[in-house]
This record gives sequence, structure tokens and C-alpha cells, in this order.
Amino acid sequence: VASGQQTSRVAPVAIFAGGRVYAWAAEGKSPGQGMSQEVFADYMALPAAQKCGQQQYSSYMINAPPFMKWGAFAELTFTHTNGGIINDADISMVDQFYLPMSWDWLYDDTAGLNTECYNTSLTAFPDQAACNANGGEWATIPAVPYPRAPSGYCKSPNSVCQDPSRHAVCSTSLGKFQSLITQLEKVYNDLQADRVGHGHGPSAFTWANNNRSNFPGQMWTCAGFQNAPKFKMAETCAAINRGLCDLSSLGAMSADEFALWTQKKCGGNQNQQPVHTWFVNGNVHNPYVYWLRRALNGTSYAFSQDEGVHGGNANCNNINPKSSRPPKSSRITVCPRNKPFPGPSPAPQPPAPTPGPRPSPSPQPWEPCHKGPCCNPHTTPRQLCPGPARLACQDCGGSNACQCPHGALSSDHFQHELILI
Repeated sequence: VASGQQTSRVAPVAIFAGGRVYAWAAEGKSPGQGMSQEVFADYMALPAAQKCGQQQYSSYMINAPPFMKWGAFAELTFTHTNGGIINDADISMVDQFYLPMSWDWLYDDTAGLNTECYNTSLTAFPDQAACNANGGEWATIPAVPYPRAPSGYCKSPNSVCQDPSRHAVCSTSLGKFQSLITQLEKVYNDLQADRVGHGHGPSAFTWANNNRSNFPGQMWTCAGFQNAPKFKMAETCAAINRGLCDLSSLGAMSADEFALWTQKKCGGNQNQQPVHTWFVNGNVHNPYVYWLRRALNGTSYAFSQDEGVHGGNANCNNINPKSSRPPKSSRITVCPRNKPFPGPSPAPQPPAPTPGPRPSPSPQPWEPCHKGPCCNPHTTPRQLCPGPARLACQDCGGSNACQCPHGALSSDHFQHELILI
């Protein structure tokens, strides 16, 4: 998508959709050929096991793109299976902060949704002085920037502390962590014995290295912190990054007392608190997270556990219950301006009783998908077109995405449109 332009792609049939949308403002960095709407719809209708290795899609496949280590990006996961429902999207600045981005989820009806969860954005640009003053490391992009675009980006503590000896943020605040370090050493055998995955996975906590002076760097990456049955260490790491934990009582607790502390005093309960309660005065916190979240008023992810079941976004990422609803469409904007959340529509009416499926009565042959809603005729059981007719999907010449007959439809609510700006 060229600067100042927009495009959209519709996936009328997709059991699973996931991946990243990258953005950059520099010359000559396009990684290859993009899919047309028709190709995209056909590809997304394939079962996951068939998405790789198909010769007709080889020209669209890329290895690690050249801008992956510095470009701005958003992440998406939609999956609706018997194993669960995930409707999750985010703007990630966990490793670097380069361009402002926003992701809006657009609904006809927002009843029952926490609208605070659907304004995922950071509208500010990074600058070198603020980056270096808040635990980051400024780096020059390896490309020619567009006019007035940033020539550099900010590497986060999560990035620079992969080698904790190379940056001061990985050892700064060591004194504030001393009571926690002492506590971890005291109950380390218990932490090692408490494993995820019914005792077969990683331990609740493992030292990243033997040099305790680099422990702040391990905290900013959350490496070695896991939510095990007894010790909820990933939640604890997230809460400490957000400045929600008083560490002064640590150092002499028993293993049981410390486990309870991770569960009640510094963990999931604290992570579910509103964002305005973060960064309690006197508590140690991740300076980069403070910069993005508080100083710049962003809602993008700022560290590795700033999402999902290990962080405070568990109430926003729409992972179950089964009443979770994907948006009708979503919009990613690069370099956005502030804009209000789309208001709700009038309350929906109760749906009419749904009749059972019946074969298509149309004598005309079905056509490949050109605009949703569409369906995949090669699934078992057979997919049904939306609308009161509930038509069973029919073959359209071998394509995995076939156009549902227009007369059978009542709305296009069952498709998802992704708009890039």
C-alpha cells in the first residue's frame, strides 16, 4: 500500500487467520508480489495444512522480510474451532518503536463489548532523545526514509537485554530488585520443581544467567518466567513491568508464602486493574513501558507479557467465552490521527428461527468468489451460505472459495474485511 493510499482484502471463508501486517516509510523495501482479492479469498479458504507448499501460491511466499527487525507491525489471530474462540489483534512495540499505528475493530453493534479494548493504537512518533532517556537504544534504519519520515527507530529493553551486558537498562534499578533476588534464591528449588504442562514443561522460574547484576534485564524480557500450577511467575513479571508490585516484603518468605504472593499480591489480580492504576509511586517499573503507555498514552503492547493469559490484556483480547464476537471489519492505519471509537448501532432484534440446511435450488452454476459472502465446497460437513435459505455450498470449478448466490443472502455480516490505510 503506497503512502496516502488504502486497500482492503476480504476473507469470506477462513477457519483460521493469523499473521502480521508490517509498515515502513522507506524506499525499496517491498518484499515481493501481493495477492489480488480473488487469490487471497481462494487461499484463505484452504485448510491450514494445505496453505504451505502449494505451487500456485509460491510467488507470494517470502522468507524473513528485510524490514522485520525494524518495521512497525500489527498482529492478528482469528480462529473459531471446537477447541476455542480467539479474536485477537494488537499493535506490537515489544521489540522496537518505529511508526505510529492503530487498529480499529468495527462493529454494527457493540452491545456487551468493552469498548476500551478496541482502540489499540500509539499515535506518537519516536525521537532519539526520548528513546535513550527511557531505556531504549536509538538505531538508524538500514534504508532511505521517505521525506519527513523517521530515519531511525527505538530498540526496546526486550530487544537490547537479550545481551544484558550491552545496555545500562539491563542492570539499572538493581537495588530495587535485591529483595526479589534474595527471595528467588531462597525458594529456587521449589520454583524449578513447579513445572507447566502437567510437570513436563519448563519450570516456573529459571535464571537467565549467573550474573545477578543483570537481573533487571531478565525482568524486562520476562525470559524464564512461567505460569506453573503453584507459582504464577509470568503474571508476576507482567505486574512488575507495570509498576504494580511492592517488593519490600520479599526475601524471607517460605515457598508457600511466596506462591501465594504471586497469586494474590503481584500477579493476575493486579494485571486486571485499569491502566490508570499502573506505575504506583515508589514501585520499580519498566521505563520503556512507562514511556509508551503513560507518557505517550499508547495502548500498544510494550513488553513480551503485555498480552494474553500472562498479562493485563486478558480482558481485552477476546479469548473465549464463546460469546466472543469478531468484528465485521477491522482497519489498520499507519500514522493515525486520534479518532473516536465507532458508536453502537440500535439494539439488535432477536433472530428468527433458523431452518435446517437444504441443497441449493439454483439451476445456474456457482461461480468463484469475487465478493463475499463466499464458502468452501470441499469441507466436511458442507459449509452453508449465510441468510435465511441456508444453501449448502456447491462446487464452482475447483476453487476453494465459491460465491454464495446473491438471492440467498440477508446480509454480509459473516465475512471479515481488513482495511489498510
